[in-house]
Amino acid sequence: VAREMEDLEAAAGAKGDPALTAILADAGARHLIRSVFGNSPFLGRIIRLHPDWLPRLLNRTPEDAMDDLLARAAATRDLEKQADIMAALRLAKAEAALLIAMADITGTWPLEKVTGALTDFADMTVGSSIVWLLRNAATRGQILRAPEEVSPEGSGLVLLGMGKYGSRELNYSSDIDMVVFYEPGQLPLKDGLDDGEFFVRVTKDLVKMLQERTAEGYVFRTDLRLRPDPGGTPVAVSLPAAESYY
Repeated sequence: VAREMEDLEAAAGAKGDPALTAILADAGARHLIRSVFGNSPFLGRIIRLHPDWLPRLLNRTPEDAMDDLLARAAATRDLEKQADIMAALRLAKAEAALLIAMADITGTWPLEKVTGALTDFADMTVGSSIVWLLRNAATRGQILRAPEEVSPEGSGLVLLGMGKYGSRELNYSSDIDMVVFYEPGQLPLKDGLDDGEFFVRVTKDLVKMLQERTAEGYVFRTDLRLRPDPGGTPVAVSLPAAESYY
């Protein structure tokens, strides 16, 4: 732990970051950072890689830091390339894990607020990814609308959180369980592209965006097996078929 702190102080000096230097001079902040290094290799690695995050996480309330993080995660939907939004969401997940864990281990947040924050972050990443995918489909001419006119509302797409995700009880290592439905005929699709084919592709791309491992890690492992008859149905099921099944 002592070596980790020395390396962190050296990084602060090399960066010439007065905010980080001030954080490391605070006894309470040092105790928290030392505790993280000594007890969580995962969180310690995040601090080593991104020491510049510490001032914005520790110099304001966890609520304000979380609101800012969610706003930045929401803004990723405006990025142009899929690789860029995937990288940004993975970095945001690392920052969220560090922020929520520090609020947790210091007793600042009770259990319900910790699991709620993890779930709020999952909602934001899923929502931003879906918006990006629908806009991208419009850009490529699959949806016959301007990209800025496309949104999940009115698209016919329905994502239901299940298990711990649905009950807002996610923990730090939880998968997110979802079922994906769609209402046919809600989007004007290009000729030759039917709703089933389109929404299956969107769902597969969503899973890729969330769980594919990249240099930045992954966001959430995603499980779609709670849908009706998972062995015999596509990953996105039409609402009429789901109604008939249930």
